[in-house]
Amino acid sequence: MKRMLLVLLTVCVFRPDAGLALIKMQLFYGAGAGDFTPESGNAHSLSASELGATLLLDPIPLVPVGFGLSVLSQTFSPSVADHGVDKLEGLVIAPEVQAWIPFLPIPLVPYGRVSYVIGAYKASTELAVLNSSFVANYVLKGSGTQVGIGAKFEPIPLPILSLSLLFEVNMRFYNFDDKSSEIISQPAGSIISDTSALDKGKWNSTMLLLGVEAGI
Repeated sequence: MKRMLLVLLTVCVFRPDAGLALIKMQLFYGAGAGDFTPESGNAHSLSASELGATLLLDPIPLVPVGFGLSVLSQTFSPSVADHGVDKLEGLVIAPEVQAWIPFLPIPLVPYGRVSYVIGAYKASTELAVLNSSFVANYVLKGSGTQVGIGAKFEPIPLPILSLSLLFEVNMRFYNFDDKSSEIISQPAGSIISDTSALDKGKWNSTMLLLGVEAGI
């Protein structure tokens, strides 16, 4: 019994990712693509990249479940021009739950996460009317779920501190809704209508994430 406790304590000290890391911070970059399906019309491919950070709390020692909050800054590729906009960016937050498989005899920790996403996406379009140009902006509110499966690799085990590389396949199921428009620098006397094809709809995509994780 004492030997088992000693082994467990050693693992917790030298593998804090699997044991006693109370707070973890993840930083990652991701890229991927998926189909955007508007409420009316055909589906179109839409790709994006993102930078993100996750703060994760593991409140119960030795129980491999944590609760966190992610912040994601997303930028959509130039292919968004196919939808009638020049630029599309979003900022979302995602409360989440993560679980992992601890105490493996190799420095690899499989994990999964489920998140609920809330955020807003701003689209900008520059158009020319009567030899003048103007910028039309509108906002799409987004929400949905994310499901990710990945693995963390700890190349050099350190006491107390956990430092890992992570790779993840993340599936997104977003809904765009509550579209609102505004016009900036509209020429006097012009009547501008919304020419964008990017409207309310669903965006289902797959993202590949690479990042680092530190835990104490």
